[in-house]
Amino acid sequence: MERLHQCLHQIEKCDERSVASVLVDAVARALGSDAVERLLTVLNNQAEAVAKRKH
Repeated sequence: MERLHQCLHQIEKCDERSVASVLVDAVARALGSDAVERLLTVLNNQAEAVAKRKH
């Protein structure tokens, strides 16, 4: 996890795009567009769960 944190911090400092955008592109390149769709599904589910806890 530390390596990932360091990479994301470096991206944040040096890339014009958001870290999230770079990360999604990396997932797509490494694992394919299906992985991005699965990631979006999981993130959506987590966002809904967080929203429900706040209400």
